[in-house]
Amino acid sequence: MKNIFKLSSILFHPLLVAYLGFAILSLRVSYFLYPLKMMSMIAGFTFLLMVVFPILILFIGYRLKVFKSLHFEQKEERYVPLLITGIVYYFAYYLLSTIKIPGILQLYLLGAVLTIILSILISIVWKISLHMLSLGAVLGMVIGLSSRLSINFLPEILILFMISGLVGSSRLYLKAHNKAQVYVGFSLGLVGMSLLFILL
Repeated sequence: MKNIFKLSSILFHPLLVAYLGFAILSLRVSYFLYPLKMMSMIAGFTFLLMVVFPILILFIGYRLKVFKSLHFEQKEERYVPLLITGIVYYFAYYLLSTIKIPGILQLYLLGAVLTIILSILISIVWKISLHMLSLGAVLGMVIGLSSRLSINFLPEILILFMISGLVGSSRLYLKAHNKAQVYVGFSLGLVGMSLLFILL
């Protein structure tokens, strides 16, 4: 059981979950508006920016002993990694907006940057679950988009709820967070991103 929970925490790392949201948008919405080849290129380029580059930068920082570990268990250890990720995400948003990608994808990237800013501010005083914040944000995006465009996202919503339950349980079982940190992280991501997609 412990190995399953550890694996779920790795597979649904916040960086991978953030990209998952972009992939859902690309496949379910933008795929029907733009050529498959174009969307495949955008998806690949965005994967480099949202996943590969941040991981590479953080790993180099760890090897140079800038970071004590790659787990960032203490809230004080999160400022710099979150700031680096936020800068890279904003860079992705800026670059992709210059090539006129679908507006809904730009909105998601902007929402991801705002979510990181929120997590930095919260981390000053408290440690929340970034795993659950990212899952809540992706679920909020799907719910907000479903309401906005009247598209049936029920399969994605159910799957994301199940994944959130698994990851939330794993964070508690591994004692990485307490219940409040898990619930608050998930709720903030869910409410924040859903409002962003409904109101903007």
